[in-house]
Amino acid sequence: MSRQNINVMWLNLIQNKISITFQYHPRIVNAVKTVTGRSWNAPMKRWECPIENADEAVRILTPLGFTASAEVRALVDEILQETKIADDIKNGPTPEITSRFPLFDFQKKGTVFIQKMKGVLLGDSMGLGKSLQTLAALDCDSGPHLIICPKSLLFSWKAEISKWAPDDKVIVIDGDKETRKTQWFYAKTSKYTVANYELLLHDTPFISTTEWKTITCDESTRISNPEAKTTQILKTLKCGKKIALTGTPVANSPVDIFSAIDWLAPRYLGSFAQFKEKYCVTDPFGSVITYKNLDHLAGKVNRFMIRRSKEEVFDDFPKMTISKVLFDLSPEERKTYNGIKELIRAEIMKLDLDNPSSIVMIPVKMLRLLQMTDDAKLLQPEWKDERSKLEALKDILKPIMKSLD
Repeated sequence: MSRQNINVMWLNLIQNKISITFQYHPRIVNAVKTVTGRSWNAPMKRWECPIENADEAVRILTPLGFTASAEVRALVDEILQETKIADDIKNGPTPEITSRFPLFDFQKKGTVFIQKMKGVLLGDSMGLGKSLQTLAALDCDSGPHLIICPKSLLFSWKAEISKWAPDDKVIVIDGDKETRKTQWFYAKTSKYTVANYELLLHDTPFISTTEWKTITCDESTRISNPEAKTTQILKTLKCGKKIALTGTPVANSPVDIFSAIDWLAPRYLGSFAQFKEKYCVTDPFGSVITYKNLDHLAGKVNRFMIRRSKEEVFDDFPKMTISKVLFDLSPEERKTYNGIKELIRAEIMKLDLDNPSSIVMIPVKMLRLLQMTDDAKLLQPEWKDERSKLEALKDILKPIMKSLD
């Protein structure tokens, strides 16, 4: 290559991407193609890569004669500093923090990790308090914060916030479209807004009108399919910090982690096709049959993820934790519940309350209401409609069973 070619080989920061400019040479093109997340910008006739991979681009391309601009060098320094901070938090002593939340030492590390990092995958095992660590990390920020979770966990999140931060305003998005529209309007002035994943599809215009400080995805395996509409819409939402929570970051295969990381840092692992090319072995039909370069993948992901198992934090963790899981009855269940309640009220009005044997009958009758909230099939074996408590239980058990695989 001539000296003239070398002089035009630059790494610049343009429109929040690393611009890679050079005069064509096959050797340079091949080197550029090894940078994770690279893409060809046809209109501008230049190669680009995400800013999160600035350090990788500099490491690969500067030995070939590329010059990194001051902005790119500053980005590299920032990435290296962030990586060091992440390592220090995970491997260092318990940080000293002041919090109104009752945190164990390992939870203090998780809280500080969330506070310090721009994108976080908190992959602690089930039962280690991922929601508590998240709320503790966001406690000093007035929001607005959006929490997206399975529908069965909507009211559990509200209860958790009300329990530890009773003065913080929280809105649960639920009900018909007009009701939700009003709720989304008031979300702008609430510290926390809790919504289920399905509303990403139905309420996109309402969600997009708010400038969220953070978006938290609970049970983030729900976005493990990069081609799902829910995942694609989520990636269009703007916010200052992104937090993914899951007890099973790799539920079935390493492919599961791609979409969550791609949300936290777009194209950090490349396109899905590039990811599969680098980390998957496929058959002639494109189906994944095994994996490769997993140590490299673990190293890439490590910057964003903190994960602890119960065995690792056994000395910190209490012997038993009892959690209340709140759920709402479906419209059909609520209608039946109210019908039973009115029937019981009418029966009680007929009782002789001066007769002790009549008073004893009241708890027996009230048991029917308890049975209805437990499972409608206890009262109506032919029940065909939604069974809310069973669905809530399924959502709790699924990640537990996956973690045992």
